[in-house]
Order: sequence, then C-alpha cells, then structure tokens
Amino acid sequence: MNAIEHHYLVVQGQVIREWRKQLHLTQEQLADEAQISRTEEQYIEQAKRNPKVGTLKRICMAMNHSYAELVNRVEHLERNESMPMPRRDRKNLNGQRL
Repeated sequence: MNAIEHHYLVVQGQVIREWRKQLHLTQEQLADEAQISRTEEQYIEQAKRNPKVGTLKRICMAMNHSYAELVNRVEHLERNESMPMPRRDRKNLNGQRL
C-alpha cells in the first residue's frame, strides 16, 4: 500500500470514528450492528485494515449513512485537508514518516 492509499484509509477511519462518536456508540456496539468483530472495527478506524466495500456498507448502514456519503465525505476531506492526519500517520509520497 502506498502513502496515498494509506492516507485515504486514515481519513476513512476518522470519518467512521467521528460518526460513531456522534451516535454515542462504542466500537463494540457498532461492530455488533454491522455484524463484524470489534477488532475489525478497531482496525478500520485505525487504518490498519483495508475493508471490503460490503463491510463498509454494513458499517454505514449501522449508523444510518450510505456508503456514498462515506466516500463523498472522505474525498471532500482529502481535497480540503480539514481533518489533519495524526502525526504518527503522516508520511511523504515515498512512504517515509515525517
């Protein structure tokens, strides 16, 4: 996975976490609703896993969002960089940590 793909997963995880917290759900509650393991949910939020589209759709449905909303939100944030990456996830285009 290159740095651009990783950055997308980081932003995607941040959006999912933001939506989950707005609903006052724990990772375990969301995982149960989406029919995935809590560990998988945790790894998705931490950008440690590149989930399948079906998994993302179930996560979105569990939070009353559509998959299209997730993609649009992630792409919007990537373009505007209004949600900064955690320092540990910042890498240059060669994949080296900043």
